[in-house]
Amino acid sequence: MGIGRPATIAMAVLGAATACNVSHAAQTASPGMAAVWSAHTIIVQLRDLPRVYSCNDLWYRFHAVLLQIGARPDTVSVLPYACGTHSPSVQVEFAFPRVLQPARARFGELRVADRTVTLEPGRPAPLDAGDCQLMRQITTELFAALRMKVVSSNLECGSRARGEQPFRVSLQVAEPVVHEQEQLATGGEIGISKQKE
Repeated sequence: MGIGRPATIAMAVLGAATACNVSHAAQTASPGMAAVWSAHTIIVQLRDLPRVYSCNDLWYRFHAVLLQIGARPDTVSVLPYACGTHSPSVQVEFAFPRVLQPARARFGELRVADRTVTLEPGRPAPLDAGDCQLMRQITTELFAALRMKVVSSNLECGSRARGEQPFRVSLQVAEPVVHEQEQLATGGEIGISKQKE
């Protein structure tokens, strides 16, 4: 028994609808938000720190903090100035994920999801209990320039001898959920857009 023309049309419509639903499901199942790597150059002017840092001290601390908040490792550059004083400066260059508006999602280079990271003595490793004032100024100078959301913080920077708590700051960051090699394997190009501060 053959299939009549109405039945054939109905099956074709059903097949098209099924394909459309599968395509839509594949799109909505893609994790995270579309983003691009945005390049930043920021000079952090530190003032009246209670301790003196060597250039190595500043380099390791800033480098570790940038990686902790999601900077792309191969783009991170740290250049300290006026080391050995109470008011040094640190120039940092790095690429950081910038989330795209939904209308521009097709231009995304990677996908990211929000997560919370905490900075405190030992996290990351170079930070210690004497870095409270340094972290306070990094928060007001660097994190503010990046418009990062501070989820919670304890940056009173008092003396631990008086029973006060060590410093702690938690930030909302955009973490890649698709590895760059996977992005390249699917034909995506990984670039960096310039961002003026």
